[in-house]
Amino acid sequence: MMQPRPSRAVAWTLLGQGGARVLGLLLTLLLARGLAARAEYGAYVWAVAVASACALVCSLAGEPVLRRVLPDLWREGRTGEVRALARRHLCLRIGMIAAAAASFAAFPGAFGGPAAAEGVSRSHLLALVWGLGAALALRGLVREGILESRLDHAATERWGLGAGAARLALTLVILLHGGGVLWVLAAWLAVEGAQLAVLAVRALRLLRGGPGAAPGGLPPGFVRGTWVYSALITAAFALEDNLLDPLMLGALRGADDLGLWGIAAAFGAIPGALAAGQLLRPVLLPLLSQGGADASARRAEWVRRFSLWSLASALPVAAWICVFAEPLLRHAAGPGFVAGAPTLRLLACSGVASVLYLPLGMAVRATDRLGVTLVAALLPLLHAAANVWLVPAWGVAGAALGAAAVQFGTLGYYLIVARRIDPAWVRVDISSAGKIAALAGALCVSGILAAPRIGGPGALVSCALVFAAMYGLGLFALRVRLLDPLPPS
Repeated sequence: MMQPRPSRAVAWTLLGQGGARVLGLLLTLLLARGLAARAEYGAYVWAVAVASACALVCSLAGEPVLRRVLPDLWREGRTGEVRALARRHLCLRIGMIAAAAASFAAFPGAFGGPAAAEGVSRSHLLALVWGLGAALALRGLVREGILESRLDHAATERWGLGAGAARLALTLVILLHGGGVLWVLAAWLAVEGAQLAVLAVRALRLLRGGPGAAPGGLPPGFVRGTWVYSALITAAFALEDNLLDPLMLGALRGADDLGLWGIAAAFGAIPGALAAGQLLRPVLLPLLSQGGADASARRAEWVRRFSLWSLASALPVAAWICVFAEPLLRHAAGPGFVAGAPTLRLLACSGVASVLYLPLGMAVRATDRLGVTLVAALLPLLHAAANVWLVPAWGVAGAALGAAAVQFGTLGYYLIVARRIDPAWVRVDISSAGKIAALAGALCVSGILAAPRIGGPGALVSCALVFAAMYGLGLFALRVRLLDPLPPS
């Protein structure tokens, strides 16, 4: 069975992940403007956080293991073993979904929180949240676990973009007709269900046929407990990236602060979300996991390349957001959200750190040093402990401060570990990195001078376009080497 070329997977992943993030940002702005109040938007943020946590718990033994093991199985044509692993993970995931349903039924007060406090029916809310969690967990198995481990990104990204566009259109129609949070969540559930059905059909076609798994053919690491390490690592990093702060803000502060956090987090995630390492995250682990005689050299080259791309794409965006935080929030989300500007600046800076350690962390995991990664995954526990004090005292700014400290601490840890494993991973192109940093700093200074003259949304957009054009011309003029030939796959 022929596998898609890595270059094709990279191209489709860039298109799909970049488009999905743009659609997600448009959806966030639409909801912030369209829902009745900041607190109602906070109720939506809370519901999404609980649904995502449900999906995370249901997929603890999921796609990270499959993406680590399946690329070699697909390449060697061992479809029977792929089928056996997929069947085992499906059974585990269905069991976790049933356990989540039982938890929702037994402890409804623990999950309704600020959303229910905003006049939303608790029973309807929990049913939608559980349905979303189940759909996201099953989609993770099919998409991230099975299809993308085969580098089959053309299909997954096409359907992902279609689902994002459909969700945005349905949300717009619902808001125009005066619908609330429940209708918005119901539309999302319908879109996720349709996307899951289409991807499941494609996965079943790929898994059909081929010899059965030979006795003892399953990877021994799965039986010995590799999946346990991966489950813990996945849970910890997902909590740190997306869930810990909104869940704790909902429990300790309320829906109003959650609305402020939701908008600040959406804009603060832009530098990390648009960085090359984050956009190509689905294709990076299968590439790093490939074996062969020159696997070590290829892995080092991929890590260095992704790190430089991530710095070049994330640093200027973070600088622009830090300079124009107040006008950005005022014109994009509304005057009620301007108070989130300090939070936005902290999250934008921490996003740069997160995309720089991402290639290093995935390379460590690809070499089966899961214990090393597990140590980094324990840092969110410190973040949670700090939030118990920071969130009640400083609100959303305290949560952002804790998140930034953890992101920069994780970057430092991975730099130390990577240097011990293979110094070639951190052999940075000092010339290119220095030019990128100097150029972003110069544009940041010019932005500070221009910020007082920003009078409306049109001027803000024009300033962003000029900033991007000047940065691109600067990269060309300084001859920053971003497009050197990629390593062979």
